[in-house]
Amino acid sequence: MSRVRQFTIVFHNVKDDAKPQVEAYFDSIGYEKFLQAMEPYPQSDGYHIHVFVQFKNPRRFTAMLEQMKNLSKRIMAVKPEGCQTDWGRVQIDRMYGTFDQATAYLKGETKDKPLDPNVELKDKRKDALMEKYLAAVSQYHQIYWYPQFGEYLSIQDLIQKSQAARIPIPQYYLQLQQFIFSCDNI
Repeated sequence: MSRVRQFTIVFHNVKDDAKPQVEAYFDSIGYEKFLQAMEPYPQSDGYHIHVFVQFKNPRRFTAMLEQMKNLSKRIMAVKPEGCQTDWGRVQIDRMYGTFDQATAYLKGETKDKPLDPNVELKDKRKDALMEKYLAAVSQYHQIYWYPQFGEYLSIQDLIQKSQAARIPIPQYYLQLQQFIFSCDNI
């Protein structure tokens, strides 16, 4: 089968403490976006976990299915004696739709059954961008000594004074300012 970047996965008949284990597993294999919810079955005992995940690079569907089957063995609840149903199955498919739609589904905006109150989208791309943004803003507002003006200035003030005095501005400072302004508009 083809290579896929986004998957929707359902683990059936999981332990009641499986959610952190699933998150730790996906964190270890690396993802760009990750969303999960653990829900009780509406008509019977037990839980199942929904996972929506996006990877940076496409993955083989069959390899992903094997990985999820192995993970399922670690998080599966003990099968009750006399149970005749298929126990601990894993459903996996290509994810269609957006993470906003997946979040709405898991928060119950499109279904009528017991919900997981702790549904939170984890987006490593946005987290990494936020870290860069905060570092850039910190540097942008830091005060430095500029001998050409004989005073301490922030990069923001240096750019304004240099423009007013028609002094060339180092390219790095302009790139830093452009990055900060581009992030402000996200």
